[in-house]
Amino acid sequence: MKAMGLRTAMLFAAFDRRCGSLSFGEDATRTKLVSKLVARVVLFEIDRIRRFDRSANERLLKRSIEEGLRYVIAAGKPGYQASMEDLEEVRRRIAGGVADSGFRAGDPERTQWPLLPAGSIPGALARLFDWLQSPAFSQMHTIEQMTVCQARLSEIAPFATLNDTITSCFSYLFPWSRFGLLPLFEPHELGPLYSALQDAVSLQTGPLVEMNLKACERTCGFLTEHR
Repeated sequence: MKAMGLRTAMLFAAFDRRCGSLSFGEDATRTKLVSKLVARVVLFEIDRIRRFDRSANERLLKRSIEEGLRYVIAAGKPGYQASMEDLEEVRRRIAGGVADSGFRAGDPERTQWPLLPAGSIPGALARLFDWLQSPAFSQMHTIEQMTVCQARLSEIAPFATLNDTITSCFSYLFPWSRFGLLPLFEPHELGPLYSALQDAVSLQTGPLVEMNLKACERTCGFLTEHR
C-alpha cells in the first residue's frame, strides 16, 4: 500500500480531531447508542447478503451478525493487535449455524475478482497476520488498517460462506479499538463498495480508504445526533 498523500493525511487529521471531541456522558447513554449502531450495521449486512442470496434467512442472520459484532466490541480494546483466533471467533459467531462454514475447499468458477487457490489459504492467512501484527502495520492510520485488512481477506476469501460479512465485521476491530466506531454504510453504496474492494484487491486502495473514511464520519454524525 502506498504512503498516504497530503490530502489524505489532512482528512485523517480532521477525522481524528472530530473523534476526539465525541463524548457520551453516562455509560447508559453509550450502551444505548452502541445498540442502535449495531442494529444499523446488521441491517446493512443483511442487505449485502441478500444482494447475492434472496433466500437468506434474515432472522437467523440478524442474530448471528449481531453476535459477531458484539464479539468485536468486546475484543476491540485500546492497543488491539489482530489475531487469527479473533477472525475464527467472528466467523464462528456469524456463520457457525450455516452448513459448510469452515474454510472453503474449492475454487468457485465465477467470482468478483481472482481468488487464491483453496490450498493456499492457510499460508496466505499466516502471512497476512504476520503483517497485521507487524510494527509497520501498527503505524498506519486506523482507516488504512481497516482497508488493508478488507482487501487482503477479500482476496483470500478463506471461508465457505459469508466471506464479505465476516471480513467486514473483523476489519471493524480497528476503528472500534481506536475510536469506538463501527462504520455505517448505506445500501445504495453497495455497488461502489464492491468496485472499491476490487480496486483494493489490485492494490489501488484509495477508493476504499475514502469509502471507509466516509462511513466512519457518518458514524460520528450518527453518534453526535443521537447522544
